[in-house]
Formats: sequence, structure tokens, C-alpha cells
Amino acid sequence: GISSRMPKLLKPTFNILNGNCAPYGSHPWMAQIQVRLGPEFSHHCGGTILSDDIIVTAAHCFQTVAPSQMRVVVGQGFLSSADEEEMAFDVQDAIIHPRWDSPIDGKFSNDVALIKLRRNRDGSGIQFTDRVTPACLPPHDAPQPSGSQCVISGWGKTNSEATMDTDCLMSAKVPLIPREDCQKMYDSTHRSILNGMMCAGFAEGGTDACSADSGGPMTCEVDGKHYLHGVVSWGEGCGQPNKPGVYTNVKNYLKWIQDTMQSL
Repeated sequence: GISSRMPKLLKPTFNILNGNCAPYGSHPWMAQIQVRLGPEFSHHCGGTILSDDIIVTAAHCFQTVAPSQMRVVVGQGFLSSADEEEMAFDVQDAIIHPRWDSPIDGKFSNDVALIKLRRNRDGSGIQFTDRVTPACLPPHDAPQPSGSQCVISGWGKTNSEATMDTDCLMSAKVPLIPREDCQKMYDSTHRSILNGMMCAGFAEGGTDACSADSGGPMTCEVDGKHYLHGVVSWGEGCGQPNKPGVYTNVKNYLKWIQDTMQSL
């Protein structure tokens, strides 16, 4: 069935179907949102670094978990070991888009949220290096041509049957799909591809962001700069034919993101 990319259980897993292990530091804007389960933290959602104390993610990552139960890790490559530039931060605040999933705007509408990190005692936030750096926000009139190759990244299973998460950060390239074409693919499900959404993937299926890829980045490279165009939102199944991944279209939310960043 259709679901936001968050399993009903509290312990989501991260899937990049048909991806490859990414070299350490090749997606330096990647953040991992973890949730406390007893004494341990476990993987919950993806996110993207926007500044030294702001992460953007999906609103639906907060459906079952309070911000006080979360922490954010940046500079992470392998889940099982501490990477040299890994830093963990508590969450000071989280702002969910006020019209997330609103009955007026439609199901899964406005699936975007910002997390403010709690700074270290010395006042420092994320220390930027070549391997830990923010993604650029796209211009409000940035073109999103059909077929453009963009990149999704996250930790997790390499196919829909796998039971074990992979240890490394995975990435895969996916082409952008026009919203009208995507709507036709989802017509049978009576689900709308709304104005603030965008789609990427292959009509034949196979490469996708699934399950708790929620909140993770889809970046598109223009002139050597990586722009955050999509936030992983929802889909049907994983890598199914004619059911591409659906993403929050970041350029539709620039004003909200910038205004909210200033208020946090």
C-alpha cells in the first residue's frame, strides 16, 4: 500500500535500493537522525545540513517520535564504527511545516521540517570540513529538467528482500520525472502529486529510496555545486515499476525554510 516512507514500527530501516557504497565524505551534507531506544540510539531518518546548527528533514519523521528523543549525527560513513569527522548533537528544537498533511492541501502535503541542533558548551555547532559541509538551497526559479540525474543517499538495505542494513552510506542516481507523468503513474492509487512534490526514479522501477529513507536528500549538481532539490517523502512499495519515489520539492519551500531558519 501507499505509505509515507516510515514503517509503522518505531525502528525504521534505511533503504537505497540498487545503490553503491559512497566514498567517505562524498555526501558531506548528509545527516543521520537517530532515536533513543532505551540506552541505545538507532537509525530513524535522513536529513541534510543547511548551516552549522540547522538540518532539514521530512515532517513525517516526527509522527511517532518527539524531538527530545532524537539526536543528529553528521560526518558519518559507517554505522558500526566512529568515523574520523563524526559529530553528534542533541536536538534543541524542531519546527514542522504548519500545513504538513493538511486536509486542505492534501495527503502528505508540505512534508518538510527543520531541526535546530543544541550547540556545544563552547557555543560551536557543526565544524565544517571537506567531508562535512552544507548543501546549497536551489534558487526559486531553478530549472528541474525531466531526465536530469540527481543523487539520493542514505544507509540501509540493498534490495527489498534484505533483512540486514548495510553498514555504509549508500548512494544512487535517479532521473527527475515530470509531475504530470508521475501523476499518471499514481492515478490508480487516487493519490495526488501535489504542487510541492516532485518525482524521481525509473518507470521500470529498480532504483529508489524506500522505507525510512524519509527526510534524506536528493541533490542535483549544477556547475559543480550540489543543490538540495528533494527531501524523501513517500512512495508505494520500493522500486516498483511505475511507482517512482516522491519528494518534497525544496524550491517551493524556500521562503518558509529561510524565514524559519532566522526565527530558530
